[in-house]
Amino acid sequence: MRVARILVALSLLTIVVPADAEIGKVGEDTYRCTVAVGAGQTPAPAPNIGLDTTQSLVPLPERAALGGCQATSSLADSGIVTGIDAAEGCTAYADIAPTPGGEQPLAEDHPVKEGTGLWFHCEAGVVDAQNAITIDFGA
Repeated sequence: MRVARILVALSLLTIVVPADAEIGKVGEDTYRCTVAVGAGQTPAPAPNIGLDTTQSLVPLPERAALGGCQATSSLADSGIVTGIDAAEGCTAYADIAPTPGGEQPLAEDHPVKEGTGLWFHCEAGVVDAQNAITIDFGA
């Protein structure tokens, strides 16, 4: 009887999840963040300076990112950048390596890999910069 129940349960899973179904993220997601005060963008290979205190567990004002802000810490899947809405004086970056200088500027149609962090860095003098980036994870 126990074996029969297991076989029935497995057959239901086969019906619900076809073998050719793709597992992963599908569709578009938009990630947003705000830089309170820009700190300047540094030339490669030096890292940009960004202190995103909005990621902290300590309650802070909504706009607490200094120099740069993190739109997302780690993408759930690989995709293509379909839109960048960067404030004037700000640039979108992919943080592809945990070491300093592992950032690459992003533009529309650039691929991004699973695990990549997305940042915006803003020039000195920029204040209250609202930024957004949209990633298409495919259909």
